[in-house]
Amino acid sequence: MSQILEAESRLIGDMYDATLDPGLWPTVVQRFAEVAQADQANVLAFDRLNPDYFLFHGFGSQPEHLELYQSGGFAPLDMEFAGRWMLAGGGLGKAVANHQHEGGLAGYQRAAGRLFTEFFDKVDIYYQCGGLLEMTDFRWSVLGLHRGREGGAFEDETIATVSRLMPHLRRALQIHRQLVAANQRNARLYRLLDGLATGVVLVDSGNRIRYANPQAERLLQQHDGLSVDARHTLHASSPALNTDLQALLAGAIRVSQREASALGAGGVLACPDRVGTGMLMLTVAPLSELAGYAELSSEGIAAAVFLTDPEAWQCLSQALLKRAYGLSDRECALCEAFANHPTLEGVASHSGLSLSSVRTYMKEIYAKTGRRSQAELMHLLKGLRLDFEHIR
Repeated sequence: MSQILEAESRLIGDMYDATLDPGLWPTVVQRFAEVAQADQANVLAFDRLNPDYFLFHGFGSQPEHLELYQSGGFAPLDMEFAGRWMLAGGGLGKAVANHQHEGGLAGYQRAAGRLFTEFFDKVDIYYQCGGLLEMTDFRWSVLGLHRGREGGAFEDETIATVSRLMPHLRRALQIHRQLVAANQRNARLYRLLDGLATGVVLVDSGNRIRYANPQAERLLQQHDGLSVDARHTLHASSPALNTDLQALLAGAIRVSQREASALGAGGVLACPDRVGTGMLMLTVAPLSELAGYAELSSEGIAAAVFLTDPEAWQCLSQALLKRAYGLSDRECALCEAFANHPTLEGVASHSGLSLSSVRTYMKEIYAKTGRRSQAELMHLLKGLRLDFEHIR
């Protein structure tokens, strides 16, 4: 059992290190295969709103298999089919196995159709385990683990292990995408983090704050639910929440030091202010001392805290709304208002327009975006939000 926890702990640490050092992603994928005893493993992630963000790494696949996958047009079939059975099996962030769905392995193979007969069967992919990490109109990320015919089905214990690891993989990809958006080519880490709209606090192995970007400083000034004491330690005003916060930080620091415990490897915390009218959302994640970033190496950075205000105004990618759907400046502004005030009355009040005028604009927005209802439009706009997601 201790060896399993040690392998999980090492993999979790590698995932978060890969947010800063993309060269570690092949190691992450290989260790997923080792933990799951899979013949092949891959992680795929892309964001159509951020063309610089594309990540694909595989382990165990033959070059000719990848060539067949691309040339045979199996990628879109795989995405559609995997999205369907993985969502049906557990939803985002849940590990599922193909033999448990579509009426068993035989039913799964029939449902896969050409994808199975012309690709999976030829490359000896019979048993699959994994899950969707993100799926919107513009973003897609998935973890896939594969065994051949002789490998047998994924065991319940293995599926449970992958499920424990998937929230960390989702958080790592979320952080990685945010850093790419802020220009990951910048070698000076602190200058890079200064450009993020998300608050970031970095602490060392002694749980002392070594850096906070301007957004984090602003949030800490505005919300009295968090404070920094004379020892440069982050504290929550509520004793109970502070106990939880310190446990998350301690767990993240342990994992960053590659201690043999995968339990408590960071996580998510909601921190209200003293009067309960405001809230900060926190994601605590381990980070190791990476030689590629002089600041991390010299200051012993061990963990990061990402902070956002869930009540803050959510901005949309208006440039994409204009390019992709031909929306006007006014229509873009109304979409952003709708994303923040999800009723027509709220949009009218915020925009200073009459309710009838808002309805007229919304009909035009529906027509341009191909949406038929407020729910469908909101689903689209969620994928256009330029914010940080705190993944539990």
